Amino acid sequence: MNDSEFEIILARFYGTDIAARAGIVNVLSRSKDHDLRLLPHLEKLLEDRAGCLLSIPFWFCEIRYLAAQALANERAAGGITEPVSIDGVAHALRPGDIIDLARRHGLKSSKKEGSNAIEKWISLFDELNNIGGLPLYDLYINKLTGIFRLNPHPDPDGWQMLTQEEIDVFILLMSRPTKSWILSLIGDMMPMIDKRLIPCLETLVDDETPYAMDFGEIGETRWLAARTLTIYRKAVAITEPVRLLGVSKPIPAKQLEQMRVETGIDIENGPERDQMLFVALRDRGLLPLYDVEIRVGELPIILATYPAG
Repeated sequence: MNDSEFEIILARFYGTDIAARAGIVNVLSRSKDHDLRLLPHLEKLLEDRAGCLLSIPFWFCEIRYLAAQALANERAAGGITEPVSIDGVAHALRPGDIIDLARRHGLKSSKKEGSNAIEKWISLFDELNNIGGLPLYDLYINKLTGIFRLNPHPDPDGWQMLTQEEIDVFILLMSRPTKSWILSLIGDMMPMIDKRLIPCLETLVDDETPYAMDFGEIGETRWLAARTLTIYRKAVAITEPVRLLGVSKPIPAKQLEQMRVETGIDIENGPERDQMLFVALRDRGLLPLYDVEIRVGELPIILATYPAG
């Protein structure tokens, strides 16, 4: 990066055009053209709470969320091991999320008629942020180690992001045999955490029903429920970890098939063949079991191991 390019970037950092500032910071968060002179300026932007466009399709965040990623990018390029962390940052809200939150808080955009939709959404984002109406997260990034953590900011009195009708629908879906997909959904729908789902999640921590995970793995429903429950507990400042006793860790379907061949277990073909094979191996004592402790943002801690056979 030459001096002229560096000065252009600084002009955008400290100019009054928020969209231009957000745009250049967004570019720097992915850029391979690095300059350590940017470090102190990006560090200052970690305090910039202005709302901005994160990506298209439309998602919105605070500028400091982008600045944290750009700073982590520059630090990694310079071999700097210090991670980037921010407490209580707002990120990744869709227009529908912003409108729903604004409605619940009785807000309307202060932008005049004729303003484009993006300006109105950002205006509502900022107004909600000013009154503490946005879900917040604690962000931790270290690109040298590949760690990216985004944990719900603890708020015992908050995190009621769903309507009662939506709560009722989620609870109904989690009572059905196909519950695993809804568990996975609410575990990833970070902006829509609702503490009223915690009691339902706690009952599913005992559910041994198998399910197909991402990356071709088969596991028990309670493993997924525990992972989701830790996120929800973190959101309401409950520090107690989730413990699973005698659980089988998720296993690749290919490994299960290899074990079937070795043991001679006969399983009919069908849409849930892998899940049936998982149960057959587990019930015969052919899968290792574990007592584990799960905390949000951390790898499971193995408390005890019970070898197969």
